Amino acid sequence: MSPTPTYWLNEPRRQGIEIDVTSLVPELPTIEGSASELRDVFVNLILNAVHALPTGGDVTFTGKHSSDWVEVSIADTGTGMSAEVQRQVFDPLFSTKGERGTGMGLAVAAGILREHGGTITVHSELGKGTRFTLGFPTVMSDNEVSAVDLPSVQAPSSRRFLVVDDEDMVRNIISKLLSVRGHSVVAAASGSEALHLFQSQSFDFVITDQGMPEMSGRELAYQIRKLSPSVPIVLLTGDTDLRTDASIINRVMTKPFKINDLELAMAELS
Repeated sequence: MSPTPTYWLNEPRRQGIEIDVTSLVPELPTIEGSASELRDVFVNLILNAVHALPTGGDVTFTGKHSSDWVEVSIADTGTGMSAEVQRQVFDPLFSTKGERGTGMGLAVAAGILREHGGTITVHSELGKGTRFTLGFPTVMSDNEVSAVDLPSVQAPSSRRFLVVDDEDMVRNIISKLLSVRGHSVVAAASGSEALHLFQSQSFDFVITDQGMPEMSGRELAYQIRKLSPSVPIVLLTGDTDLRTDASIINRVMTKPFKINDLELAMAELS
C-alpha cells in the first residue's frame, strides 16, 4: 500500500502546510470485499487525518497480520480527540468539524467494515494524535473452507425504506447506512416529494428528519398516517422536543443517533 500524493496532500502543501506521509505496510494476505467501498473508507480516514493537522505533521500507515486476520492502521500526529468524542465518533450525525463535516463519514465506514466482517477502532489523545485501526478476515483457500464447519446463517430480512431529509449529504449517507445492511431505500428531499412517493409506492419503514422547510417531519408523519395507519415512522431530530404521539409517530430519535439504536427500533417496530 503506497499512498499516492493527491488533493489531500497537495492542497495542504499549496497552503504551506507540510504533511509527511510514511507507509510501513508489509505484504499482506488477500481480503475479500468491495474495492470501491473500502477505498472510500481509507480516503475518509486520510482526509480526517489531514484535517487534524492544521499546521502540519505526520501520517503513518502500518499493517500486520496473522493466519486469519489483517490489520491496517492510519495514525496522525494531530490535534487528537477527547474520550467523549471517541465514544461518539462512529455515531451518525456526530461531527466536530462544524460546517465542514456531515458527521456521517465514520458512521458509514463502521457500517462498511461491519458488512465486510471486519472492525474499526480508534485510539486518541488530545494533542498527541489519533490512530484508526481496521481489521479484516483473510480469504481462506478452497481446502480451508471445506475443512471448516461453517455455521448456518440466516440472511437478514430486507426492508424497503423511505428516507426523508432536505440535506443532500445526510439523506444520501443515511440511505447508504441502510443499503450496506441489505435494505432497499428510496430517498426524498422534502415532505411533499415523500408524500408523492408514498402514494405511488409501498414502504415498510419511514425515517424522516424533523427540521425541514415547508413541511416538518411531524407534519409529514401526520399526512402519511392518513394514508397508512400501520407503517412505522421514525423521526430524527436535533431538538429537545421528543414528544411521541403513538398514533402518528412510533419513535423519536435524537441526533447524533447510534445505528444500533435504529436497528433495535426497526426490530421492535416490525
